[in-house]
Amino acid sequence: MKFYLTIWLCSFLNNTCTPPIEIDKIYNSWNECVEDATKVSLELINAAPDSEELRLATKYLCKESNVI
Repeated sequence: MKFYLTIWLCSFLNNTCTPPIEIDKIYNSWNECVEDATKVSLELINAAPDSEELRLATKYLCKESNVI
């Protein structure tokens, strides 16, 4: 089974999220997708200058794909 990753950067202060960010990579396993989701989450949060002020966090989806 293959997976692809979609991730959102969300503010827990005002309950809003960015439009979905689709990562242009196909993952070979659930674990590989989740591991990359964690890395990308940290990158997004660390790159946002107002992360602390807006209480930013991410949510993500590793969705099964029919890609062979």
